[in-house]
Amino acid sequence: MDLNIKHKIHRELLGPRLVEIFDTRESRFLYFGGKYLQSQMLHNEPERLALVYTRYMVSALLLLPELRRVLIIGLGAGSLIHFLRHHFPDCHIDCVDHSKRIIEIAEDFFEVKECDRVAIHCCDGREFLASPPSPLPYDLILIDAFDEEGMATGIYEASFFTLCSDRLHPDGVASFNIWHNKKTVISSVIRGLQSSFPHNYLLPIPYRGNVIANMLHKPIAWQRLLPGKAQSRNLQEKYQIEFNTIGKLAIRKNMKLPARLRWFLRYL
Repeated sequence: MDLNIKHKIHRELLGPRLVEIFDTRESRFLYFGGKYLQSQMLHNEPERLALVYTRYMVSALLLLPELRRVLIIGLGAGSLIHFLRHHFPDCHIDCVDHSKRIIEIAEDFFEVKECDRVAIHCCDGREFLASPPSPLPYDLILIDAFDEEGMATGIYEASFFTLCSDRLHPDGVASFNIWHNKKTVISSVIRGLQSSFPHNYLLPIPYRGNVIANMLHKPIAWQRLLPGKAQSRNLQEKYQIEFNTIGKLAIRKNMKLPARLRWFLRYL
């Protein structure tokens, strides 16, 4: 039997949006608009990040001295919640999604549950950041707010980026998943982010149109993104994330050649 044959287990129209859920022997998938894969969950390892872009987003964990509070905007099927709950059980997670029905789908089909460390808020992301339930800043902010038409309206714009910057811990990282079928739109979003945060690095996803933009208040500790071989191997086995590959990409895409050579001579 082909383990990759997909069987449709749910279909509904959410306003004008087609939402479909498929199963294989190994995974469950959430699609928007008939062809846009939103999330994938492995049946036997829901905590494992199956989609490449999600692994690139959380690779910024290597820059954080500690992880106490996380904000996720855009629930999808809850892949990021599963990962963070499993690996950081003491971390508080706020997840925001404007769609009550998407939250219900995540709960009914993808094992997403609230608990004392996970709070799911059905509201607009901008409204949540303007009046958060706690004044404490976030160590990690993950923005992944999409539908079949692209980036969510009102999220990927300058005033929202300022709110994110204001709510981010001085040592924290805000990671934005950016995608659009027009490169000019992607460039415009990145310029807006760079105006709101003093430091950043970009991770173009190989063979995809996504760009992960990681934004910081402090200079980037590049050596943390590319740990030694033994540590990198241990981290990859623990988190199932290709940290070494991602770190090399970050340095190659964000450092000019002379700086890159000096960095490699110093740290490697």
